[in-house]
Amino acid sequence: MRKLWLSVLLAILSFAQVNDLMAQSKGDFGYTTINARVGIANYFGDLNPLAQYMSTELSFTRPSFGLEVERIFRGQRFGIRFGLMWARLQGDDFTAADPNNERHRYRYIRNAHFRNDVFETTLVGTIRIPEIAGGTWRNPVTPWTPYVFIGIGALYHNPVARTPEEFGGNWVSLKPLQTEGQDYSSFAFMIPFGVGVDWRLTDRIDIGVEMGMRFTFTDYLDDVSGLYTDPANLSSDLARAMANRTMEPVSALKGGSRQAEIQRLGGLIGTSVFIGPDGRPYTSFNGFGQEGDQRGNDGATDVYLVTSVHLKYVLGARPFCPDLGSRKRNRRGGRLR
Repeated sequence: MRKLWLSVLLAILSFAQVNDLMAQSKGDFGYTTINARVGIANYFGDLNPLAQYMSTELSFTRPSFGLEVERIFRGQRFGIRFGLMWARLQGDDFTAADPNNERHRYRYIRNAHFRNDVFETTLVGTIRIPEIAGGTWRNPVTPWTPYVFIGIGALYHNPVARTPEEFGGNWVSLKPLQTEGQDYSSFAFMIPFGVGVDWRLTDRIDIGVEMGMRFTFTDYLDDVSGLYTDPANLSSDLARAMANRTMEPVSALKGGSRQAEIQRLGGLIGTSVFIGPDGRPYTSFNGFGQEGDQRGNDGATDVYLVTSVHLKYVLGARPFCPDLGSRKRNRRGGRLR
């Protein structure tokens, strides 16, 4: 995977250089930048509903890193950007769900958690809006330029989780276990969009910040989506343990005790022992673990938010816009002033 990304990036850089040479020969006044990005990522899905964003537990904020090539077209108002990014996502019912909240306690009982390293590639269009900074398109007047972006993208992901102690407490891949009896894809499409601002440091270098949502077309970034399947349909004891974690007395991820809450909620909701078609007994909370019981919300796909700082380097000279011929020009690199 790393070799593939490196090959793609080298091809993009080669294309950008050739594109610059061709643009100069045609009198095009756009320019190309290469961007390095570092930031944080936050997941929203079945284990952390988006509606809770303002009050939810944010301890699972995780890092992200990216590289991009951007072409700013003639006039310097519109651009197109191709990017590669890695982001780590994480969520945990034990941390994010309050067992004392009637609306959210079912997630605490479910007791699922995950970690997912997401590799994404995006193609977005950008619209620069200097008017917000107190200037105009033809007269920016300030060194900072806000922008908006929207595009398309694809991602590769592989959710993992810690096993219960009786299985070693190790991180294992969840997709092969098919915890809901579903064989979902590791690849998915998504729509990235958001806002940002660039700050002009020199004629070659910009620094900026950006906040962008990724609305994905998968509900399995967290390995939780729809209904519990019959335990007999699962392939192993490990798969059954990872599919239904309601009775675990200790949080596998955080190590905190759940025993008191299990007893309290068990008295409130009730537990039962049921015999599966395989003839084995299974203990669970009422409404959890049997075929057809709700495990997740399949009516909404997963989302993640990336907030980042970026450094942009201009390849070649950054030209001035020909429409501004009557204005003062920066002769060191043609930077708009």
